[in-house]
Amino acid sequence: MYFPFSQSLIPCASAVERNLLADTSKIVDKNSKVYKRKDDLKKIVTESLSSLGYDSSICISKWDKTPTFPAGNLFYLFFPKFSEKKYPGFF
Repeated sequence: MYFPFSQSLIPCASAVERNLLADTSKIVDKNSKVYKRKDDLKKIVTESLSSLGYDSSICISKWDKTPTFPAGNLFYLFFPKFSEKKYPGFF
């Protein structure tokens, strides 16, 4: 579900991104023992980040099996403001 060492694996391009990662980690650490279901924890993280002023949403990407790739899905948090800064005109 959540691995504390993952923070060190994620490069932060700015102080804002570093603060976002720190805020997210605190929220997960605080709530991961209370909310055992992943869906509940994802919702709490998104709501908590919104209360801190971040614009975020939960996104799901799913794909079917192909001859070269297995089927799968990916859950992630999307932050439009950060994405627009890194990839102007893309979103």
